Amino acid sequence: MLLIESLQNIGFTSYEARVFAALMKNEAATVSTLNTDSGVPSSAIYGALKKLEKKGLIEIQNTRPVRYKCLPPEDAVNKLKRSFEEECDSILLELDSIYGSLAEEKVEETIWTISGAKNV
Repeated sequence: MLLIESLQNIGFTSYEARVFAALMKNEAATVSTLNTDSGVPSSAIYGALKKLEKKGLIEIQNTRPVRYKCLPPEDAVNKLKRSFEEECDSILLELDSIYGSLAEEKVEETIWTISGAKNV
């Protein structure tokens, strides 16, 4: 499925992607429903749900049984974009500081190679 592959390309695990897609199909779902819809084993669904909650993509409804609800698609994608952009900005700052400190220490030595009898 293209959606699952795309989610994996942006950092989701296979289980996270499948559970996330299954949640999008249901307004609110139990672990049993997610197991059926995603094909992810029940024992692995809990870990995937924890990671999705940590990313802020799902809400937990404290009912019996516990139900999980996904953010609307646009909100979820916007949250992922913001998170990715913030992470990229942080990486850029780190890389700039490393690169800048190395550039200050680095003395550039130039070596020229001349080849061919005509050029010598």
